Amino acid sequence: MSVTYPLIAVYYPHATCPTGGTCSTIPLLLPKGATTNLVRFRLTCNPAGGTYPDPVLACAALENLMHYEDVWAHQSTHEVCSCPAPFFPAGRVVGLVDGQHVNVEITGCEAVCGAPNALRSDEAVLAPAT
Repeated sequence: MSVTYPLIAVYYPHATCPTGGTCSTIPLLLPKGATTNLVRFRLTCNPAGGTYPDPVLACAALENLMHYEDVWAHQSTHEVCSCPAPFFPAGRVVGLVDGQHVNVEITGCEAVCGAPNALRSDEAVLAPAT
C-alpha cells in the first residue's frame, strides 16, 4: 500500500524529502502559484516493512484508524462536524490490508471534531506534516 501526505512548506520551510520517501511537487489552491511536495512511502503490514521510517508503528496506527473509522461510520448521531476549507491536500493511505481495500484520508480534521487524542496521535504517525 502507499502512504502519502503533503510536506507543507508553511510549517516546514526548509524541509527536504524524508529518507525512504519519494516526493513530487504539486500545486496548492492558495496562494496562487504556491506548491508543496507530496511525500509517498510504501508500507506493508503482516509483516511490517516497506520504505516508511517505522513500519511497525505505522501499521499499528493504521489499524487503530481503520477501527475508529469503522466505529464512527456505524454510529447513529445527530452531531454535525465540519472542518475548515482545506488549502492543502489530505494525507492518504491506499492499498490492501488483510485482503481488504483501504482508502483512509488523513486530514487532521478529527482534532476539530472531538476525536480522542490517541486517534490524533495515530494520524500524526502516518502523516506527520498534516
